[in-house]
Amino acid sequence: MSVDVFIEQKKPLKTTLNLTFLQNMCQALGLSYGVPNTAYALSDYDGGQDIGDTTFVLYDPQKIGRGFSFWADESRHDCFVRLNNPATNEDITSFYGCIGYLCRELKTDHFLQDSNETHSVSQIGELAQNITVWNASELLTFIKMDFSIVFGAMYPVAIEQDIIKRLLSLPESKAIDVFASYLHEKQKNDYYYAKASLFEDNETVITLGMYTVTEEVDSIFPLCPYVPFNYGVDFDYPVDEWIVTFVHEKNGDYCVAGRMDFQDFASAYGLPGKPRFDAKHVIIRLSGKEIMKLLEKRTNKK
Repeated sequence: MSVDVFIEQKKPLKTTLNLTFLQNMCQALGLSYGVPNTAYALSDYDGGQDIGDTTFVLYDPQKIGRGFSFWADESRHDCFVRLNNPATNEDITSFYGCIGYLCRELKTDHFLQDSNETHSVSQIGELAQNITVWNASELLTFIKMDFSIVFGAMYPVAIEQDIIKRLLSLPESKAIDVFASYLHEKQKNDYYYAKASLFEDNETVITLGMYTVTEEVDSIFPLCPYVPFNYGVDFDYPVDEWIVTFVHEKNGDYCVAGRMDFQDFASAYGLPGKPRFDAKHVIIRLSGKEIMKLLEKRTNKK
């Protein structure tokens, strides 16, 4: 479920929604921003001033939850914002704070919510309160439906079973607070989220899946390889082989040191014993020496 809002700039048009506008808005609201990559992990935006056709995730860096989406329409004068539920209370506050800011800057006193509901700026407080109450019940509905992957502002998070049980045991108002604290703890550190790259042959059958490990980089790495969520619709074939590619620094440049089978890497490195990130991932950091030792084991095995 989501809450979708469209804000149309009052004519005559004067403000162009560009990168400077976005940066000023985030600074005024105490928010950070980025763009989701193919694994739905947040990346820096490296585009220019024209932000059209780009979906941004905005979030409170002091209490990182799921954030909310912002994008300009084709005209670059009007915009959309979307809150995915279940969200945290901080997400909801930031979301409606952003709507208020956009209405002021775009000189309009109303906005369209969920396609057919026109609301005035004066209703923002009431709307935020109503959504907060509904959202708390939505969290428990979400958990009961066994949707254990939550797409946070920074990373996708596979919720552990003990957290799921705890959330289900709590009243709605307490559960949403635990949910918010849990997401912030998972996302407050800067990690590289290892995403799968998939390669196919000329018959569009996937034959190879690959993860990359870079020397001395703290990485969120899967315990078992899997096809990412966003690939599910496009790829219906099994992956024949999963490999890990190692990248190390040499003479100031990063280059490929070698590759090995995923399961061989998991066994040789002791992947299951590494610190857990969530139900499906661990945190790893390999030195150049560790990478070379792993590649030597691969060579000796052959």
